[in-house]
Amino acid sequence: MLPFVVQGQEIDYDSLLQRIDTIENPVYKPVVSFSYGVLNFRGDVQNSLNTPVIGNNALAVNLSTFVDRQHNYIANFQFLIGNLSGNSYDHSDLSRNLNFKSSLTSIGANVEYRFGHIIDKDALIRPYLSLGAGILSFNAKGDLVDGNGQTYYYWSDGSIMDIPELSSGEALPLYRDYQYEIDLRLREQEEFGLGDYSQVALAFPISLGAHFRISDRAFFSLGVSYFYAVSDMLDNVAYEGTSIQGSKGNDSFVY
Repeated sequence: MLPFVVQGQEIDYDSLLQRIDTIENPVYKPVVSFSYGVLNFRGDVQNSLNTPVIGNNALAVNLSTFVDRQHNYIANFQFLIGNLSGNSYDHSDLSRNLNFKSSLTSIGANVEYRFGHIIDKDALIRPYLSLGAGILSFNAKGDLVDGNGQTYYYWSDGSIMDIPELSSGEALPLYRDYQYEIDLRLREQEEFGLGDYSQVALAFPISLGAHFRISDRAFFSLGVSYFYAVSDMLDNVAYEGTSIQGSKGNDSFVY
């Protein structure tokens, strides 16, 4: 009977080692998360009031997984969809009364650091910082005419009329309908022979925020991401290549 007793002890010991190993080195599967936020454009045509909490709605899907055994670094793969828009008003230079709205789709990846070297991984609040890269697509359109096809003409008193300010004849007031039906790149090509630019660009996001732990497998996060685009054309106004000249420097946006 002794051999069988020894064998039984060996089986129990192996099982115990497996259980200990499972506890000390648990298997962490990739995590899928969803986020909601707002997009704020930073460029030539931007709103006079620019705050991180007011903007266009956007949704993101994120797939994340640990990349090291100590769980200090996380790889994130993100899909972001939303809209960018801007409205610029100028009573002294009437040509600077501009607007645009663009659909935005972004796919990218980043590496996130949760300060695990100085903050316990079981802490209720863990700050994070991430750097990444991705590709975004855009398609800027403008609200240049009303519902009847009448072109907007901005006057120095802030009104919008159906004829230029210095024209003769009776001017009738118009009101923006905020329907962005004019493809701005196509208009540049047809009217000015310009607009020869790609609507796909590289982007480099940097993010910071904090994760709030609910349980070992659940958390929610608050954060902000700044996307630097390798393009000056997101609003169809650039330093070179568009009928309206903008300032030097590429466009960006905040999510």
